[in-house]
Amino acid sequence: MKVFVNGLEQEILTAKVFPAPYNARKNCEYVTFSQEKPSEIKIITDEKIENLVIRPLSKEVYSYFEGNTITIPKMDNLNISVEYNGKAFLVFATEKKQYETKDKVIRFEKGYHNIGKKVFTEDDLTVILDEGAYLDGKFEFNGCNNLKVVGTGVLSNQSYHTWQNRVIFDLLACTNVEIQDITLTDSEFWNMRVFGCENVKINNVKIIGAFANNDAFDICGSRNVSVTHCFTRTWDDSLVVKSFDDRDKTSIHVVFKDSGTDMTKAFEKIGNCEHIYFSDCVLWNDFARPIELGVSMRCDKISDVHFENIDIIRSTTGYPLIGSHHGDRAEISNIFFENIRIEDCPGAQFFDFRITSSCWNTDTKKGSMHDFYFKDIKFVGKPGIDYLPEMSRIQGFSADNTIKNFTFENINLMGMYPNSAEELNMICNEYTENIVVKADKPNMNMVKTELSLSEFILNNGKYEGKVITKITNISDKKTEGNVWLSISPKNTSEKSTDKVWYSLNGNESMDFVTEVVLNPGKAVIRVQADSLNVISAWKLIDNPIVLTNEMQKIEFVNYYGIKRYADIWTDDDGINISSDIM
Repeated sequence: MKVFVNGLEQEILTAKVFPAPYNARKNCEYVTFSQEKPSEIKIITDEKIENLVIRPLSKEVYSYFEGNTITIPKMDNLNISVEYNGKAFLVFATEKKQYETKDKVIRFEKGYHNIGKKVFTEDDLTVILDEGAYLDGKFEFNGCNNLKVVGTGVLSNQSYHTWQNRVIFDLLACTNVEIQDITLTDSEFWNMRVFGCENVKINNVKIIGAFANNDAFDICGSRNVSVTHCFTRTWDDSLVVKSFDDRDKTSIHVVFKDSGTDMTKAFEKIGNCEHIYFSDCVLWNDFARPIELGVSMRCDKISDVHFENIDIIRSTTGYPLIGSHHGDRAEISNIFFENIRIEDCPGAQFFDFRITSSCWNTDTKKGSMHDFYFKDIKFVGKPGIDYLPEMSRIQGFSADNTIKNFTFENINLMGMYPNSAEELNMICNEYTENIVVKADKPNMNMVKTELSLSEFILNNGKYEGKVITKITNISDKKTEGNVWLSISPKNTSEKSTDKVWYSLNGNESMDFVTEVVLNPGKAVIRVQADSLNVISAWKLIDNPIVLTNEMQKIEFVNYYGIKRYADIWTDDDGINISSDIM
């Protein structure tokens, strides 16, 4: 591959990512550059381009392709994912600027720098990563006041994957901080930790990661922090708010043994999380949650937190997209989510807010959540391809630990607007109060589905049975569309099921019967639909594996599409299995 910006060839950089099905870490290619005005970009690939999508879709980046060349005639200052033939290439274009500096300046010029662990404790400091600078190591800023870290260079932790050097960019007990335009890659643990800090501005930082606990931005017990115009592709959470207390001085997830990091000032400054702003960010999560409050919230209050104008372009595992799992003492209030767009997130929960115990909590009492506002959140994904969105949850813990005053306004599910918790496919338990779902558009005309199963009988090595699907229009208006059954794993069934058309008046029902033939073992049968107004039912089937003379050949297809065969038989001496399976 080659990339040209206004005719000048760019260096293509790589960082590790860990995409599903999580059997190998892979290289993610990207370019980062600065420009005085919008540029023409040409990407010449090693293959003929069959299809092209540029995310986030909301940016409406004009492009075209011919043969093996992708052209973006006018590339603004954006962070985008250029996706073709099932591959993704990241482009980070930044406005060229002269940075104002503090009294002390440390500059890393273009080229490779092996810096190891670089610790800064000075005040009035500017650290500049020039364009083309590639730093191998980590930064720790401890107790710094009036700090700037700027430039379009890259900080990578690729040679320092040790338990001691886990966080690639650590801000500890710092005040009056500006960070802009840098790129962080290959962190062993969290990428940017803001711990016990005040007045921090993070702008246009790009993060690519591939490891467990590989959060992008963790705002921990800090005040007056903004994260704007940033791009994340991480394996774990992207935008996170947490807090800790003195008990965490012995936590291996907070204090890193043998790191030499002095956390004294950081724990003196840690406290409530207040006045936190995330805006204009692009999020891609290969495993966990794009937006998360918690899990650790060991402080008195977390309040005035805003998530605005955010594009979630991918979240691939069904984790909650927006949520909080709260098992500590904090009172969480006045949290705002507005203008959030959700693209390719098959099977994900939209919302998941719970007060519950977990292994991450150490407080002896639990807190509460109240006054959360959700407005103009748009799902632009593709239902009926993988799975429909999972049921959302709002669940308090007890009469003393409740969730109340949650307002959902104008939630757009591919053009349909729920007007109740049921239409939003959300369950609320008895410890919730005043959960309001409203829209200024028509409601969704919800359709409920139920599955029941006949007995599955073993016949010629296969299990044969029937699945009865009941469809009920629970609205008062006529509703119609297609539903069908999906069976997982995909090699479980001999064939896919046909689509069934339904046309139901208000509160009307219909049934249809599907004959299913399954291989032995576990299978999930699930209702699929071409509309988000269908509440998807599912059943788990566990047919015993019984080896008989009738079972002669079973075909297996692995993730890569490779087929192998296994001959299975019994004889007088017992069970023998001959196999060649990948």
